[in-house]
Amino acid sequence: QEATTDYIYSSDGFVIKKGVINLVDAFGQPEKYTSTGLYTKDGKTLVAAITNSPNYYRFYVIDGCETICSGAFQKFTSLTVYIPSSVRSIAPDAIISRLTSGQTPNGYGGIQDGVREESGSGAVNAPVTDPNATEVARYNVQGVRLSEPTNGVNIVQMSDGSAEKVLVR
Repeated sequence: QEATTDYIYSSDGFVIKKGVINLVDAFGQPEKYTSTGLYTKDGKTLVAAITNSPNYYRFYVIDGCETICSGAFQKFTSLTVYIPSSVRSIAPDAIISRLTSGQTPNGYGGIQDGVREESGSGAVNAPVTDPNATEVARYNVQGVRLSEPTNGVNIVQMSDGSAEKVLVR
């Protein structure tokens, strides 16, 4: 794998995508896993993983992604990251987390192809389709959930499933 340290910003916006894969557990039972991430609009670069729980979590990168940016998983601990064979470049600090005493570091789970984008994912700069839609979550460009508007680019998820990019000053 080639290493890169640069963030890759898309001139036409970012997309919040939910990856989904159906696997079979150790007992032969079907299990569905989902992972939400902030990708460039073309889906080729993962900018940041997004979740409400920074504790143990499996993250599946969507097929077709080629680059994983610096700090993409930094807000997590005990994260297992599965990447598709399409990934060609991973920043050296993409999977490293900030640890405190007793925490398990993030780790690479292996190659996992077959993670598709779940329908209903939306472009960050797509217009809101429901005039009564309300804000349900707000993130910075690193994928860290914000409790209030913060200076810089904020990605706002709306109740109708859309998302928008907002510049706060």
